[in-house]
Amino acid sequence: MKILLINPGPNKPIFSSSAVFLPLGLAYIAAVCQKASHQVKILDQTVKNYSDREFKNLIKKQRAQIIGFTATTPAIKKVYHLTQLIKKISPAKIIAGGPHVTALPEEALSEGIDLVVRGEGEETILDLLSNLERPDKVLGLSYKLKNKFFHNPDRPLIKNLDDLPRPARQLFPSLSYYKGQPVLGNKLPLGTILTSRGCPFDCLFCYKAIFGRRYRFRSVSNILAEWEELIKKYQAKEMAIVDDSFSANPFQVIHLCDELIKRKLVIPWSCPIGIRVDTITEELILRMKKAGCYRVALGIESGSERMLKIIGKKINLNQVREAVKICQKVGIQTMGFFVLGNPGETEKSLEETINLAQNLNLDFAQFTVATPFPGTRLYQMVKNKLLISNWDEYGAYEGRVYFETRQMSAQILRAKQKEAYRRFYLRPRYFWQALRRVQTYYFFPRLFKGFIQFVLEAKK
Repeated sequence: MKILLINPGPNKPIFSSSAVFLPLGLAYIAAVCQKASHQVKILDQTVKNYSDREFKNLIKKQRAQIIGFTATTPAIKKVYHLTQLIKKISPAKIIAGGPHVTALPEEALSEGIDLVVRGEGEETILDLLSNLERPDKVLGLSYKLKNKFFHNPDRPLIKNLDDLPRPARQLFPSLSYYKGQPVLGNKLPLGTILTSRGCPFDCLFCYKAIFGRRYRFRSVSNILAEWEELIKKYQAKEMAIVDDSFSANPFQVIHLCDELIKRKLVIPWSCPIGIRVDTITEELILRMKKAGCYRVALGIESGSERMLKIIGKKINLNQVREAVKICQKVGIQTMGFFVLGNPGETEKSLEETINLAQNLNLDFAQFTVATPFPGTRLYQMVKNKLLISNWDEYGAYEGRVYFETRQMSAQILRAKQKEAYRRFYLRPRYFWQALRRVQTYYFFPRLFKGFIQFVLEAKK
């Protein structure tokens, strides 16, 4: 069967200095389909954004029987637009998977999507391709028949991640097209890798419906084989480990680091999605550093103990300070993630957050406004009082304010976000520290561009 998989990219730029990672979810779907002898091609519109005319010509040329989209909230309106273009020129079945359609399958089906794959997609897509005429037999599938919606029972999570083939990166453009945030200065080509799936925690604003809350990790030997392939076949000069919760099993991480060192596979790598501060020990960070890790993102979220309890983070500020202290002692850069404006937020708690970010002396900080993505607990709490209903606006770096609370108006929250960026980044000492972090002259223009973008955003 001829299959075309599409990564649409957001309808609007989320933030001009945002990272662009290879979509591993789509790469895994492509790999299992290829293994089952299907013909697969991939169209990644984050690399080249085609006009409607170009897109329709591509669809006609490919003559695919199945067209599949990966669908996040910022990209969903583009998915719906492209779906309508396809319907006019192709009889292909249109399938969508990903966070947004898993959370809101009936919306997707009402917009022209034929079939929605909910949750992990690898086993569901293979089952579906064998049962296109009997969708009722496929676990984890939603569909519409005679104006009625049907939602089959959920499919159990994949038990053994080692059973999955390696992502089909050969179907994508060169890894050089994918990059981290310019201000972070990643070496290119940048390889991305998942060593685990799932997160056992339940933060208010986090989405867990794809990989679930059950933490599952690949064997170290399986990870190493892919790591080596990325270096030798794809010439990766740096790795980004993009797990939801990389350090949830510290013993697994230490074992992986030991093997990277033993097998001489040490290249620079980072954890840009974030690791939990309550898993950090000096032993763990020392081993990560020796194995090539140079930066970790930390999900700090707030400088208020009260707010940490409200969002369900299950950490405390002493753990935050100790984690940052250990990273600084060992020599690993830190990126602090902070989420502003959750229910219960006040001007006092925002001030506590900004002060903490400054006092920790982090290398980088990201201050995002709480975004109620469909499928999160936060969305369920505020969905009836959203200020913005256009999914195009749902980008975590846009600075939009999506809901107000009794304690916090949209105007105050937006002003405090700008203030947070100004107070953190517009410090002479910080700028000179940033210059010292530039690893090569090649990265200086990217660092400078990213820094100016931060300044302009903060001054808007």
